[in-house]
Amino acid sequence: MINNRQQMHKTAPPKRRRKPAPPLAAKSRPGPKSNKQSQIIAMMRQPMGATLDEMSDAIGWKVSAITRVVQSLLFCTRAGVRRISSEKRPDGATVYRAA
Repeated sequence: MINNRQQMHKTAPPKRRRKPAPPLAAKSRPGPKSNKQSQIIAMMRQPMGATLDEMSDAIGWKVSAITRVVQSLLFCTRAGVRRISSEKRPDGATVYRAA
């Protein structure tokens, strides 16, 4: 048994090598992030604007997800939206317009 222990210490397991890093992705061209984001921008650029419910019905997303996209458009310069305004309708719905 002693001989087996001595042999085990002499042969160390091989070291694991790291995988090579993946190549860096090329920079994306400026523009909307996705087709659905461009649909949201198009709906907001209509003369009457669009409500969150109208946008969620047209795209199929939850209202909270569309709210996040609208908030990101405020800070994203690549989307081409310079200004977003919001107004309350008499029925209580908030209408968003993009300029």
